[in-house]
Amino acid sequence: MDNGKENFSSSLEAALENYKNSTINLIDSLRNDNYDSLEGIIAERQKLINTMSSMNYSKEEFKELCDKLEIVLLQHKLDNLMQDKRSNLRKEMDSLSVAKNANRNYTRGFNVDSMFFNKKI
Repeated sequence: MDNGKENFSSSLEAALENYKNSTINLIDSLRNDNYDSLEGIIAERQKLINTMSSMNYSKEEFKELCDKLEIVLLQHKLDNLMQDKRSNLRKEMDSLSVAKNANRNYTRGFNVDSMFFNKKI
């Protein structure tokens, strides 16, 4: 029975190792602004989460393996990076919106004032 528990523990560890690798891939993709690959990586992570949630393990086992693999640390790095990227994108979008409004107001003034009639025609 101890061998069965060891196999189960190693399958949980393998799943957590794959989760860790997916998290690293996600961090790398975000750092390199490779947004096209994010959906696939997130889907892969979700599959791993679903697989792990169907396993029977204790909180202590799970926490011990997460600590060993430094998953919590990686998750914090991912969260911070995502927050930074979101903030930067929001600033860019706000900047584009301001520029678009300024351009629209600038060209609107010329459209109204540029209408004239030529009597010679």
